Amino acid sequence: MNTRPEKMKEKLKPYEAKLRKLQERLFTGTTRHAGFTMLNLLIGFVGSGLILGFKPSNDISFLASCVYTVVTILTCAFLILRPIILMAQNRGQAVMSVVMQIAVTIAILSFIDTQGDMVIRSVEEHPQVAVAIIVGYFIAGHIYKLSSSFDIGHSEVAAGRMAVRIKKSPSERDLEIAAVHEAGHALIYAAAKEIPDTLKVELLDRFDRRGVLGSVSCEAENHSLLKKSEMEFNMYLCLAGMAAEKVRYGEFSAGSSNDLAQWNAQCELYLSNGFGEGHYLPNAATSFEREANAKIRTTLHSDQMFALSNFFGRNWKVLSELAGEIRNTKTLQGDQLKPYFNRVDVPKWLPEIDIEEAKKGEALSNNKNP
Repeated sequence: MNTRPEKMKEKLKPYEAKLRKLQERLFTGTTRHAGFTMLNLLIGFVGSGLILGFKPSNDISFLASCVYTVVTILTCAFLILRPIILMAQNRGQAVMSVVMQIAVTIAILSFIDTQGDMVIRSVEEHPQVAVAIIVGYFIAGHIYKLSSSFDIGHSEVAAGRMAVRIKKSPSERDLEIAAVHEAGHALIYAAAKEIPDTLKVELLDRFDRRGVLGSVSCEAENHSLLKKSEMEFNMYLCLAGMAAEKVRYGEFSAGSSNDLAQWNAQCELYLSNGFGEGHYLPNAATSFEREANAKIRTTLHSDQMFALSNFFGRNWKVLSELAGEIRNTKTLQGDQLKPYFNRVDVPKWLPEIDIEEAKKGEALSNNKNP
């Protein structure tokens, strides 16, 4: 039985396909979210032209005119620079976000043109009113943030404890995102020389008591002395779910804190052993050394997320089909995953590793939860 979101999704599919074709025609070879961000850049240029062409009337006061000019310049700069910055950070941006910025800016400029002088005169005559409005605005903002912390219907999963905002019955969107997340984790195993039968992808019908909705697990031999390639594989495995979400939706959802915690642990081990670029100091004592270490970690994280985004962009069809299969069947194991892995275009930077199946009684379950 189709739910309302599914019906809406079906109606929007033709428009989504047209936008995708336009993006591919304009920006050949880009990932989906990068293409849409480039499209947003073009919309930003057009919107900036509209805003710059929206001139105030001649009878507007000097002060109101200054406010009008500042709003115009800052908004146009924001419309153009934000997509560029997001692309540099390998992040996406929704088209509706840009359209709303343009519409709201034009509405604000129209208000300044017609009512700006009256507002400025009121502030000059009664400055205490302006102070009261500003204070009230910040108080209302804090009340809103406080109330939103008790929202129902959001998931926020943290490592080692149950999150405070867990909805026991997931929505259709929750399940769809979790399926994409787990498909991302699973596709990293395409780099393994042999796929162990213990590899399992699971999607639950509801959040468990830890706030987990899905997992990718593989029982493997627990080695303490990891090779460089094995640590790199583990780091890509940790970030894969987030990267898959970013390629699919332009951003990733709450629920990846456990993945990030595991990545940070692997990253510390990796850099402390002399791997990676830069001079990393495991026992940093000064603020300068700690800042240098943080920069190295941030660069490594950014580089790996960028590489994974390209990986999922090239394997977009396999990712989508595997996510759909996970969503429908709930559980996939070993041989069921191999047909998808055989179609994956595995890049050279993703290390090929040999996963040794755990000995009886010594299994290490390597879980990746959304």
